Amino acid sequence: MHRLARIGLAGAGIALALSAVARPPASAQTRTEFVATLEYTARLRQRLEHLQRLETQKLWRDWVVQYQALVDEYPDGVVPRDEEFYVGLRYSLASRLEALPAAVKQLYRQQFQGEARRLFDEAARSGDEAKMRQVYGRFRHTAVGPMALEWLAERALDRGNPELARLAYARALQGQPATPLALLKYGLAAAAAGRPQEAAAAFRRAESEFGNQIVRIGGQPVMVAAAARTLAKMAPPPRPGGWRRFQGVDGRRQMTGDLRAPLTRRWEYRFASENNPLSGQRQALIFSGSMGGRWGLSFVSHPLLIDDERVVVQGLRGAAALRLRDGTVEWEVDEIDVQTPERPAFDWDRARIRIYRSGLRSYQVAPVENGGMIFLRVPLNPGDPIRDVSRGNMNFGLAALDARSGRLIWEHVEGANGAGDLWNNPTVLDNVVYTGAVKGQSLCEFRAMALEAGTGEPIWTTYLGGGTDPPLVCDGSPPTVHEGTLWIETPLHTLTGLDLLTGEIRYLYRYQPRARNLAAGGWGESGSVLSNEPISLIAPAGKYLLFASRWGEQVIAFEPRTATLAWTAPKTPAPTLFAAEEDRVYLCGNDVRVHELETGARLWSWSPPQRGGSVGLAALADGKVYVPSDGKIYVLDARNDGRLLATFDLTADLSEAPGYVAVYVMGNRLLVTARQKVICYEGAG
Repeated sequence: MHRLARIGLAGAGIALALSAVARPPASAQTRTEFVATLEYTARLRQRLEHLQRLETQKLWRDWVVQYQALVDEYPDGVVPRDEEFYVGLRYSLASRLEALPAAVKQLYRQQFQGEARRLFDEAARSGDEAKMRQVYGRFRHTAVGPMALEWLAERALDRGNPELARLAYARALQGQPATPLALLKYGLAAAAAGRPQEAAAAFRRAESEFGNQIVRIGGQPVMVAAAARTLAKMAPPPRPGGWRRFQGVDGRRQMTGDLRAPLTRRWEYRFASENNPLSGQRQALIFSGSMGGRWGLSFVSHPLLIDDERVVVQGLRGAAALRLRDGTVEWEVDEIDVQTPERPAFDWDRARIRIYRSGLRSYQVAPVENGGMIFLRVPLNPGDPIRDVSRGNMNFGLAALDARSGRLIWEHVEGANGAGDLWNNPTVLDNVVYTGAVKGQSLCEFRAMALEAGTGEPIWTTYLGGGTDPPLVCDGSPPTVHEGTLWIETPLHTLTGLDLLTGEIRYLYRYQPRARNLAAGGWGESGSVLSNEPISLIAPAGKYLLFASRWGEQVIAFEPRTATLAWTAPKTPAPTLFAAEEDRVYLCGNDVRVHELETGARLWSWSPPQRGGSVGLAALADGKVYVPSDGKIYVLDARNDGRLLATFDLTADLSEAPGYVAVYVMGNRLLVTARQKVICYEGAG
């Protein structure tokens, strides 16, 4: 309740009711302005001003007490830094204390070392990772901080999370004297995380500083120098092939392949639909209204490619694994039965027809595979579909399937009675799933979260703010992990960077949304409920991170370590970031636009010869851009001003109005996902 108290209440529920029940005539249309509330209150501002006065007066004993109180009371707080970025309060305060004289830091340690050690011992005895993260988050500048990090690092390494272990060991070794075992384990973690240079440096340090010492590895005594040399020779784990996530292998959505005419249709798979018990015929009844204009999204599925042989596609409520070469179904799950908690399951056998969505809802899915498991964001199975759809039940949960059989391993639902909505399509690194959840309807609050991949149990959650625009009919883009930070978009018109290890806020980018019309229904002009813009890429490229605001007007490039904005560029009429290279940024929509990475200058743009009613998500593969538009695929030269190289006419299979289409180039095959089906084509040669 204390979270909701920070969100302005006036008019929020009324705005939702107007949008859901009735739209005013054109003469009565009014502009609406989104109201978002972050964890930065007037009270917090006053206390920070008080802390600054204590620092100016050099009243250090009072200063350290006030510092610790702020750290404890505002774990999710943020502080504005400039017009674009906020800084996480804990991150800001930690940097502030680090910059003070050594005597102040010593005073702080004397004041809080005892409490920190007591909480550390409690967490260690109980094996409680959450409590140990709190110990580090609250007392990182005591001698216990590095101890907590090393404890978390060992736990992460044991659980198969080398990236988390690498981050924790690196920080722990900066804050306390190194030990030979810590350096060897750090090298192991770095090697397993795909950081060979970092691993080699750790092993060299272990050999040079502790080479003649004896350590026990696997119960056997061994010289540190010999252990370091042996471990350094171990080959890094092979990079997984295929296409296992929306972002692709390198996070920039670069595909590999070349398609040459003619294209031959090899197979088609239709997503599972419902069997009408009266007629016995299978049918797909999907109440998914478009959002007007050429940007109506009825259903968009982004496939996975596993082992270069199997493709996994997600349907409306199910999924299937197919052989890429011929479309043979290896397994198929019509219904991923994620139940709403504390509500009886509906008897589908008695239902005359099954209703999936309400009239306003489209649906974008981007499952991800890791370690033999597939993670999908799926709509909840309501207790009573007729009642719940009419009441606007649009909540989603998270499901984990066995990639070999499609068997449901676990499910995760947010909130009592499914009141929370898993909003972001998931991202997985090692054995951790990252996503975000929305709670509430007319007023909403958003949290980022990390879950154990094997069980779905929460590792950490972080409150990122609240707002008055219900995200009931939109899907969140997958988060991106880059250099120890999780970057996640929210429906609060923000992009937030979180410490991967603890979930603490580091930076928050806040943009101004486009002015929206309360009664308009088209893309970019929806009412108080956020429209379902196409999900977009958050991409590392060169020294920058790229982000195209879903409900804003700009694409930006910034230096992620310091959140320093490099450039902004208008993205209309190409609002979706679909790929990036070391020197270029690619956007698609009504047009395709390409910008220079270093400056943001536009290099070239391309418009389809005929502007119809259907576009889609383009693909970049080996120097070519594949653009779906009105049932055709246009192939552009990515490096030479977007020159048209070829056109593949697929209207016989897709029609001239197939809805929003996504294309994937995989070798000499083209996968096209459209409403209710996936089609695979093979190129010549």
